Amino acid sequence: MTTDRIETMRYAVRWRVLLKYLGMLGVVLAALNSVPLAVAVLLGEVGVAGRYVVVLVALLALALPLARMAAPERLQVNEAMAVVALVFVLGSLVMSYPLGAAGDSWLDGWFEAVSGITTTGLSTAASVEDKSRAFLFARAWMQWYGGLGIVILSLALFMHNGVGGRRLMDTEATGETLVSTTRTYAWRIAIVYGALTACAVLGT
Repeated sequence: MTTDRIETMRYAVRWRVLLKYLGMLGVVLAALNSVPLAVAVLLGEVGVAGRYVVVLVALLALALPLARMAAPERLQVNEAMAVVALVFVLGSLVMSYPLGAAGDSWLDGWFEAVSGITTTGLSTAASVEDKSRAFLFARAWMQWYGGLGIVILSLALFMHNGVGGRRLMDTEATGETLVSTTRTYAWRIAIVYGALTACAVLGT
């Protein structure tokens, strides 16, 4: 890490910038979480679907005003890193309420949500055979878009607005940047994800 990068990490995080980008990513999380809501409705699990509705309404009510906030366009490196880290925390908290319907407590639901969004696969349940299909789908869905997917999504958002993603992806050894090839890598990841998903669907 160069001296310039160390210096940029020392700047204070601007809360207005942080909240704005969290709001933008919160809208994306709402869209992603609408999928398990639809599945719960199709499976007739009304109680679980009701929890998703509560979560989505609350998430949009908070995220939309934040996304419209006026904030400086330039994003600092420490702010970009903070946004990506907080998305994992907030994403798991959002899903803890609907997933908690399948456990003994909200804490169990949060553990399952963290496990899903970080793709670790750990669970507090001794067996999944007695869990609802909506719960199993939600865990699988979170594992599908979690982990690397959230990081790629965040970087794409930053670079789309011409901000911190460029600075996060600087390479020091060659003096080049990965900005010009980020879309290529994103497409490759999307193709691999799509191929694996298609194979999994066809194999079931």
